[in-house]
Amino acid sequence: MVYSEPPQTRRRMANAERILDAATGLVLEEGLDALSIKRVADRADYTAGALYRYYANKDALLAAVVVRALGSLTADLVELERSCTDESALMQVIALCLNYRSYAQREPNLFALFSRLVAEPRALIEDDAEVEPVIRGMITALAPVSRALTLAAKDGELRRGQAMGRTLHLFAALQGALMLRKHETRSGGIINAQEISTLGLKTALVGWGASPESVRRAFRRAEATIDARNNNHD
Repeated sequence: MVYSEPPQTRRRMANAERILDAATGLVLEEGLDALSIKRVADRADYTAGALYRYYANKDALLAAVVVRALGSLTADLVELERSCTDESALMQVIALCLNYRSYAQREPNLFALFSRLVAEPRALIEDDAEVEPVIRGMITALAPVSRALTLAAKDGELRRGQAMGRTLHLFAALQGALMLRKHETRSGGIINAQEISTLGLKTALVGWGASPESVRRAFRRAEATIDARNNNHD
């Protein structure tokens, strides 16, 4: 027997999504500082009082926006993970990292949102209770990389090490390199974000015990996989 949500629940879920659509559009068009309950309510054609029934405050609303965006990234990485199960774990690590680089190009607005949250020195979400689902969402999004790193160590392609720590290292290196893209055209050729991110990834993997030759082979396989995937997205 198939059970469906009661009509009242479906309406509430649809209304919450409508509010998130309005909030996300505002953030992507005008930045995080533009986000307010009143402005989102105006966009969604709600009163501020009605909107508070769905999201208790600005922190809750921003957290929901970010968690939904992380869900999009998670789905993208898990789809790639499932398509690469016949490849070596080292290749999977590289492909997932290269796919994040491609995702940043395919979804520049969402990447800009992630970048702002990472780079902003202020605590943009001050309520600890609202930060928790964001952190869980980030860990979930990065889980495919952590699983591939664990498998690579188990298979002897890398030395054993703390997989999530390595995952966060790769994410920080990729994020930092990708955030340099906006300076490329004015750097006189000094800054090439893609080359910087590739160098960082190769250096980390060799430092964790992979042979340079195995990294080169895995990179060729990963690049071909991501190129084909990008062509399918076009």
